[in-house]
Amino acid sequence: MQAKPTHVQGTPIPYNESLGNLSNQLRKGGMDTWTASIALGYNPSDEALKILIRGMKSQSADLRRAAAGAIKHHPNGKRAGSELVKLLEDGSDTVTRAACESLAALLCAEAHDDILPLLDSPDPMTREAGVRAIARLWKSSDFDILVMLHEKDKSLNVRDACAWALRDHANADTWKQLFNLWKAHSLARHRAWTCELAGEYGDDSSMTELEQLSQDKDGHVRKAANRATKAIQTKLR
Repeated sequence: MQAKPTHVQGTPIPYNESLGNLSNQLRKGGMDTWTASIALGYNPSDEALKILIRGMKSQSADLRRAAAGAIKHHPNGKRAGSELVKLLEDGSDTVTRAACESLAALLCAEAHDDILPLLDSPDPMTREAGVRAIARLWKSSDFDILVMLHEKDKSLNVRDACAWALRDHANADTWKQLFNLWKAHSLARHRAWTCELAGEYGDDSSMTELEQLSQDKDGHVRKAANRATKAIQTKLR
C-alpha cells in the first residue's frame, strides 16, 4: 500500500484541519486546493466524501481535477463512482484522466465500458490513462482491442501501456498470439516476455523459436529462453 503523503511539492498536507477549514481551502485554488483535496481524500468521514463530490462539480477545472484525483484515497470513494463516470466526458483532459485513474484505483468495474471510448481520444495521455484503467478493470474482450492499439497507436507510451496490460493478462488462450507478436520485437523486454510465455504455456512446438532466442544479442533474452526451454522440457518428462 502506498504511504500516506505528508507534503505536496514541499507544502504540508493539513490533515489536522477541520472539515470546514478544508472545504474553504479547497476552493482557494493553487496549492491550497491540492493539499486540501488530499487531506479530504484520506479523511474517512462521509462529510469529507461529500465535500470532494461537490468539488467534482465545480466550475474550476483545477478543483474538479483535484477532487477527482483525491477521491481514490477515500475508504468509501467507490460511492462516487457515478460522479466520476460523468467526468470522463469533461471538457478538460486533465480532469478526465484524474477521474479515469480514480475509477481504476477504486476498482469500479461498472465503469469499464465508459472508459473504453478514451482509447480513441485524440490526446495520447488520455489514451494511455484509458489503457492503464482498462488493465485494472480487465475483461477478456479487451485483449483484441489492446493488441490492435499496441500495434497501431502512434504514441510509444500508449503502445507500451498496452504491452504491459497484455503481458499481465496473458493466459492459455492468448499467449500464442503474443508470442508471435513479440518474438522478433525490437524491444528486448518483449522478446524476454515471449520466452516467459512459452515457459508458462508452451510445449515442444515452441522449441525452435526458443533455440533462436537463446542466441539473442541481449543477455536477458538468452537467459529467459534457456529458462523457458528447461521449463518445457520438465513439463514433457
